[in-house]
Amino acid sequence: MYERMFLLATPKEAPMLTLEQALAALPLGGNDEVPVFLQSDAELTIAYGDFHFRIGYQSGDLAAQESLEIAAAYATAHPARDKIRQTYARYELTSDFDPDMDHFNDLLFITEKIESLGEVYTFDPQEEAFQ
Repeated sequence: MYERMFLLATPKEAPMLTLEQALAALPLGGNDEVPVFLQSDAELTIAYGDFHFRIGYQSGDLAAQESLEIAAAYATAHPARDKIRQTYARYELTSDFDPDMDHFNDLLFITEKIESLGEVYTFDPQEEAFQ
């Protein structure tokens, strides 16, 4: 299972549409599968065959409080610590379990596309570290 939090220095208007447009040009998946996009109001799912990435958008007071906590615990030496503390919007990515890492490169492509949206701080909750 992959997890990432993409803390956004600037919140997005129409965040799910912005995300889907950024990810529209993803390459074929780990087993040459064409990515299929399924969108609801709260989540974008990217399906590669039976494997799924799910990306949601969070903003507001709870996201702001968690950014403060993440910065205090994991960004003490990060050069953008103060900006990380001030974020109040983020994309959250999770996926199905991937024991053979067939979709690790897909994760990297998705990460790269989200990071291209602007000033984004990528946090890996499993590693408890910024990327």
